[in-house]
Amino acid sequence: MEVKWLDKPAAAPSEIELAVEVAQTVTDEFSEHEERSLNREARTYNRAVLDYMKRELESTPGVKANPASRFKVIIASTVPESTLTSIPVGCLSIGTLYAFPGFATYDYPVEITLYSAGQKIKSYKYSYTAGFSIGWLMMPLNLVVTPFNDNLSATVEGRMEEIGDVFLFKVARANRWIIRDFQEIQE
Repeated sequence: MEVKWLDKPAAAPSEIELAVEVAQTVTDEFSEHEERSLNREARTYNRAVLDYMKRELESTPGVKANPASRFKVIIASTVPESTLTSIPVGCLSIGTLYAFPGFATYDYPVEITLYSAGQKIKSYKYSYTAGFSIGWLMMPLNLVVTPFNDNLSATVEGRMEEIGDVFLFKVARANRWIIRDFQEIQE
């Protein structure tokens, strides 16, 4: 006996007009030492991630970008100054004149806030970790591995090219939640 699965017809979603804004702030520590900060490149990467999230939300089916809409989404992140790195690994890397690679990572908080007619409705809080590596041993590894692993990419430009691959699933899920919440408000 053959079982036929019938697809439930999907209701056509009503188009939602959204004003989407991106806000990037920095910690006081970062702004005081920005000119000598090692985290300037990380700020560029973080901004590229936020811009990617905005573009993806505005291009989601059922969403129409309208800066004057009563529905507003603010995607905000703070650039931290501090890095997360292992002191013994850092000392080993420096002690071997970078023959042994050193690693550093940055944790970025991202908050997506939904507004309707100026009133805050809901907030989603996420975080992501980005990192980089430096060392002589990383040169041959960077040629083979880094095109497939965002956390091992040697340059900010290399990591920025991979944003869509790394964040596609997370951004698509967040967009579904945002659209669902605004549709519930409209009903």
